[in-house]
Amino acid sequence: MNMEKRSKTQNLLLMITLFISTASIMGDCVVGVVTSVLYKQYDAWAVNLMISGPSIAGLIMCPLAGRMCDKMDKKKIMLVGYILYAISAISGVAVDNQIYIIVMRFVATGISYGLTSTAALGIIAECYADEEFRGKVIGWYNAAMALIGGVMGLIAGVLGARDWKLAWAVNWFAVPVILMILFFVPACPPIHTSEVPADGENVKKGTDTKAKGEKGWYKPLIPLLASFFVMGLCYYTIITMMDLYVADNQLGTSAFTGLLGTVGTVGSFIACSAFGYVYKKLQDKSAIPSYLIMAVSFLLLGLFPSKPMALITCTIMGAAWGNAYSYWWMRCTVVVPENMAGTAIGITGTINSICGFPVPYIFLFLKGLMNTGNSARVFPVYAVVSLVVAVTASDIISKVRGRQQVRKRAQLIEEKQNNPEKKEKCCKLRM
Repeated sequence: MNMEKRSKTQNLLLMITLFISTASIMGDCVVGVVTSVLYKQYDAWAVNLMISGPSIAGLIMCPLAGRMCDKMDKKKIMLVGYILYAISAISGVAVDNQIYIIVMRFVATGISYGLTSTAALGIIAECYADEEFRGKVIGWYNAAMALIGGVMGLIAGVLGARDWKLAWAVNWFAVPVILMILFFVPACPPIHTSEVPADGENVKKGTDTKAKGEKGWYKPLIPLLASFFVMGLCYYTIITMMDLYVADNQLGTSAFTGLLGTVGTVGSFIACSAFGYVYKKLQDKSAIPSYLIMAVSFLLLGLFPSKPMALITCTIMGAAWGNAYSYWWMRCTVVVPENMAGTAIGITGTINSICGFPVPYIFLFLKGLMNTGNSARVFPVYAVVSLVVAVTASDIISKVRGRQQVRKRAQLIEEKQNNPEKKEKCCKLRM
């Protein structure tokens, strides 16, 4: 898509629409404010399914949506996702039924999440071909997600204090978003194999293209998604188990845990907003500082549990997560052929859905293995894991860069043989 042919107003409205569309991803911010009421109102098994169900739906839907984005118009996929979100969610204010809420959560925060987030990121990848600017947009997208999630949670909390069912009124936000998608998002048909440049040409800055279906196109994704999965396990431990840490070390009540979540969101918002600058400077090493910050923070939390330490580390860990999170979503569109970007985004969404699932089981297993009742004793293990990820990722990136240099050198030598004028440049490279 040629964005230069569109006016600045059209491009701005597109960007705003994509950012606001993240509301469908942040449905957990709404259910989180009424969880205790749900457990009193409905059966425990039903509430557990309300909470975990969207992850199961997202696990299935994200890769399917990715393939759909490579074969269909991404705008239509995004529109269908948001219509499903609206149909399933906006009646929550009036319907007091546990089966309805389970279905609503599966569709609105599971299926719709898979469709809308995958399509939105696919549209960003197609509309913003320049790698550095795309990095900025994805960073802003994730910053908007954090901000909107916080606003939705705040509004849902205020409404839920009057009547818990009113918390679902936040989902009416979907109606104007549908209209914005309809009018402000351009058609984004799939990129066919014939449109992808031949071998040796670049689709994106700094990447080599492959024809669709070429064996091994997915290999660059493996280390990227492995680091996403492992670091996701680590950070989601902070999100879901921090209340245990606070209680074990007598740092305060759930109000203090909520404060820790808030400062983490603020840190994430700031880091996501600045991701474009970080990516411009560090490129494929943009996430390494995040891994190191995570390692140091987990160690400090484990060794020196206190209120000030918890506030400081949760803030910088939120920032580290925001930076790494933006990097994974950005990089997954860069390391694959352009016509496979939708599939790559879908696979990345699947990792995002599943990496939080085993968190409580691993955390409690480690506590039992270490024979400790204090969560702080477990955190140094996560520090070691984060450090291993940082070292491994750095090593892999260095090897990949080395192979790229070898290929460039071989290409220049071949060009020199075919064109004597290249001889001087080739000689300089060998020196």
